Amino acid sequence: MNEIIVYAKIGGKKQFLGTFDSIDEIQPELDRLLEFNNKISWTPFVYFLMNGEEYKLYLEDEK
Repeated sequence: MNEIIVYAKIGGKKQFLGTFDSIDEIQPELDRLLEFNNKISWTPFVYFLMNGEEYKLYLEDEK
């Protein structure tokens, strides 16, 4: 099974946020993680890597 790597692009660097087994796991865990670490402002800068391709992750809170 391929893991999904999630990170935020902040200040020209990638800040690792976690690995997940499925897309469905990302939203609730990432919401909790960003809130716990007081990094909600990172929401617009979150990306994920799946099967070697980078994608922008749009979270429910994002407009």
